[in-house]
Amino acid sequence: MPQARKQREAEEAEKAAKVAQDKEEMFKEEAMRQLLAREQQYRARKRANSEATETPMSGDTMTESFPHAVEINGVSFDTVKLFHPRQGSSSSHRA
Repeated sequence: MPQARKQREAEEAEKAAKVAQDKEEMFKEEAMRQLLAREQQYRARKRANSEATETPMSGDTMTESFPHAVEINGVSFDTVKLFHPRQGSSSSHRA
């Protein structure tokens, strides 16, 4: 009888190890699915238009010129481009 008991305990331990391994594999697969879903969501998300990233169309750029050269951080210039939101822009300015 002790032999049969040992064999039964060994089989039960083997079954428990198999169940634990199956659960671990399921957890890994679910984690991978969640990671892939997050990556797809990140890639697919729509970004709002921003005045900071919009560039004026050709001919819409206003410039300001100075009577003498200005130097900032070693760069000299006498003209700058001014970027303003277009008239009728839906953005609101907060004080």
